[in-house]
Amino acid sequence: MGFCLKIIVLFSLVVCALLIPHASCFAATSIPFTVTMSEAVNITGSPRLVLDVDGTTRYAPYTSGSGSSSLTFTYDATIGDIDLDGIGIASTSLDLNGGTVTDLNGNAMSNLTFTAPANMASVKVNYPSLSMNFVYDSDGRYTLNGTAYNDLTSLLTAAGGSFTRASTATYYNSSGVLSIAASGAPRFDYDPSTLVFKGLLIEENSSNKLQYSDDFSNALWQKINVTVSTDVTTSPDGAANADKAVSAATTGSFFVLQDSAVVSGVTYTQSFYVKAAGWNYVQLGSSTGFDTTSTWVNFNLSTGTIGNHGTGGTYGIQAINNGWYRIYLTATSTATSAAGRFYLALMPTDINGRNPPSATGDGTSGVYVYGGQFESYQIPTTYIPTASSNVTRNAETLIIPTGTWYNQNAGTFMNNISWLTHNGSNSPMFFRVDDTTNNNRWNLFYNQANTRLQIGALTAAASQGGGIHTPYALSGSATVSGAQSLNNTNGAFDGSISSLDTGWLPPPVTRLNIYGNDATKWNKELRYYPVRASDTQLQLLTQ
Repeated sequence: MGFCLKIIVLFSLVVCALLIPHASCFAATSIPFTVTMSEAVNITGSPRLVLDVDGTTRYAPYTSGSGSSSLTFTYDATIGDIDLDGIGIASTSLDLNGGTVTDLNGNAMSNLTFTAPANMASVKVNYPSLSMNFVYDSDGRYTLNGTAYNDLTSLLTAAGGSFTRASTATYYNSSGVLSIAASGAPRFDYDPSTLVFKGLLIEENSSNKLQYSDDFSNALWQKINVTVSTDVTTSPDGAANADKAVSAATTGSFFVLQDSAVVSGVTYTQSFYVKAAGWNYVQLGSSTGFDTTSTWVNFNLSTGTIGNHGTGGTYGIQAINNGWYRIYLTATSTATSAAGRFYLALMPTDINGRNPPSATGDGTSGVYVYGGQFESYQIPTTYIPTASSNVTRNAETLIIPTGTWYNQNAGTFMNNISWLTHNGSNSPMFFRVDDTTNNNRWNLFYNQANTRLQIGALTAAASQGGGIHTPYALSGSATVSGAQSLNNTNGAFDGSISSLDTGWLPPPVTRLNIYGNDATKWNKELRYYPVRASDTQLQLLTQ
């Protein structure tokens, strides 16, 4: 009869974000489309819908429904497909692809055109070849070439990768409690005050040069007009092992300190955990081996703020929990000394002075104190407990061979990061792929000299990517994406696209390398796609 069939009901769409756990839809590698016909039809072969996935033609072949009026066409995503503003219909005519569509009497359908549905923008695809969401749990947050893994160890085993750190190290768990990770175990760190997940914690090596860091009653801690009661309250690690430093009933300065050898021109940082115990103020100041005039700072332990201070050094205060704060002071030594020192002074008010300030004690008031640390580093690193000797926390490195998930010629990454670094001329790395040398690499780094995040590369030791950057503070967080291909490379920073690099030569690399250098860094999420995503997708990845 030559009866003409017509699609009269548009697609029933399934909104989906592929292989990105905890999206607002189910995670899958297939997206079904339902086409409702005007009457029952028979299907032979593989008719298909023609789709547009970020400019690439993809197909949704017929998969079921023959003999009825409801047909299902299924798009099976290809690894690397990404379209976060919604895939499109590339052709508004059904592609028979050698197949047939007939009514139940065998009459061929002569009209295969249709109107594209209006809600295609809600159909999104996001299919990285490597995905690491470092929130620590067991719901398949890690994927490699379409296979999900419940934990980082399983992913690394499958990828032939490794995580190393040849020492224990501290971090804050999901309850905000200071905890110890075993040697070689990754640290999944949380903000101890807000309990917000920060990411996989990565640091380089550092040593605590103080001894008996949790026992201020030890004779190595010099106590001037101060007595110490040991293990009197709960410390940041959840145990009743914090001491109380109490002011003597006299007029004078009230402080504790411990000598440590220093070298002229080297920068050091001293830090403590402190909590008000009758007095609400403490002062960190410099003494032997340091500038003794301008390098001092007061901290308000009732508000968690900086008080009076000198003009030297850098300093900061971090809220922990249960009234605890971690405070620090950083300064560069002005002389080599076997007895270099900073001091921690107790104060009843925000006294504007130093060396150390003088006040009147009452024999009962003071502060709780825990976790003293003195390290030759420009920022405070995570706490390193000590007893009768100095202790070193070793550097961390996560390595994954590039293998089948990586494309040497074109690729895209997304990195959700935060950091604490310092002024200088170095380049702490976040995402980095390299050939085990510095001669061939592609990376996201913090440019200390220019205070900015930057995407760059070296190919055969020749630098490139100098224009792909944006300003950021020495401490912060960001979501960054970058895409590279021959003479066509760009990046996006928190939703803003950067400058296209048209002189880019992709470097040959063999591994993904995330390691500690020149900063404390947190990797919250990392994805890689073996395609050069469009600039539009780069921006959407970071929003």
